[in-house]
Amino acid sequence: MSEVRPETPPPGPLPYEGRGSSEETPPPNPLPGAERGNRPGSGFPPPPLAGEGAGGRGFRTYALPAAVVLLAGVALWYAFSNRDTRDDHARLQGDWAVSANGREGVVTVRVEGDRWTYLAGGIERQSYRLTLRPEASPKEIDLAQLDADEKAATNTVGRKDLLVGLHGVYAFDGDAVKVVLAPGVEPRPKSVTDTGDAQVLTLTRATR
Repeated sequence: MSEVRPETPPPGPLPYEGRGSSEETPPPNPLPGAERGNRPGSGFPPPPLAGEGAGGRGFRTYALPAAVVLLAGVALWYAFSNRDTRDDHARLQGDWAVSANGREGVVTVRVEGDRWTYLAGGIERQSYRLTLRPEASPKEIDLAQLDADEKAATNTVGRKDLLVGLHGVYAFDGDAVKVVLAPGVEPRPKSVTDTGDAQVLTLTRATR
């Protein structure tokens, strides 16, 4: 009688083969957002590319208004930085009654454009070419004497480069102007309060 050998049992099933070899291996877990943004017809937009969203279109949206604000700031700075020159020159226009060193007189100063003229009894006595430097501290004023031809007078003796006329400092005080002047051959006064031997003029509005 021949010996009967037991059959060797088949090997165990591989993973995912327990329910039959025809069953498919499940797909790996989807990447974040793939189940919504990468499937056609899902109804969700794909994830934004680099440069879009808050870092792209959003940046461009805010960049233009920021540039406009910057340009407006530069324009305002320029206007304010040049405002004093225009304002001081404009504020000086017209006729002014003059008080010299605290004494009232009959002299009037008339400013027309860049021309500064002393009048006595309504008659023009002496005219000067007016230059203001309001950006200085204290503010500076130059009065270059004009000759009969309305040209700046020049020195005929000594240094030719010295101002023929007056120079000094000034300050507005409400509707009045305080002007401290010295001859052009002398040092410019340092302030409207420390006047030394300089001439101190107080100008107040006069009517013609």
